[in-house]
Amino acid sequence: MVISLKTDDFNFKIIHVYAPNSSLEKLAFFDELSQVTNKYTGNDFILLGDMNTVVDNNLDIISGRPHGKTEVDRLNEFVDTLGLCDVWRSFHEGEKEYTWSKQNPFIARRLDYCFVTETLVESCTSCDIISVPFTDHRAVALDISSGSFVRGPGYWHFNNALLQEKTFVEEMNELLDTLVTAKTGDTYISKQWEMAKIKNKRILY
Repeated sequence: MVISLKTDDFNFKIIHVYAPNSSLEKLAFFDELSQVTNKYTGNDFILLGDMNTVVDNNLDIISGRPHGKTEVDRLNEFVDTLGLCDVWRSFHEGEKEYTWSKQNPFIARRLDYCFVTETLVESCTSCDIISVPFTDHRAVALDISSGSFVRGPGYWHFNNALLQEKTFVEEMNELLDTLVTAKTGDTYISKQWEMAKIKNKRILY
């Protein structure tokens, strides 16, 4: 399902998906989803829903067997190709949490995601997993600040004057060192970069 949202401050698509359970069907699903999202290349959009696959077997599974490497890699390839950011992970680096669970035996995994395009990353102010009634899933609540959508002409350029600010340089060096040495189990460079941008925003503001 694709929803267009356009106001004075917003202009983007919300793409809601539900991936199948079968490994083979999931691979075909991500291929079809790629064709859909390719239509919106260059535009802002939020991709959300039940992927029925974890992004990281180490961090996104509380209990239960790991997902197959092929389907995990395919999901990550899809996300990286589009330059999408896993917003919850960006705000909760290294944390283990789940959005779906079952009993007997107990299995818990983070299957539900909110991915956003790079241009929307700085507009995301929070992202949390919350409990909701009458379902075996938990909700992913994403907050977006509409004021961040105001754009000026031309391209963004880094303000070199910040390099003369001792505090800024020290905090940025500490941030980059942390990202380089972090043992989060996340080997995908684009995700580390998205985390760095969000944390850089917090340093500036």
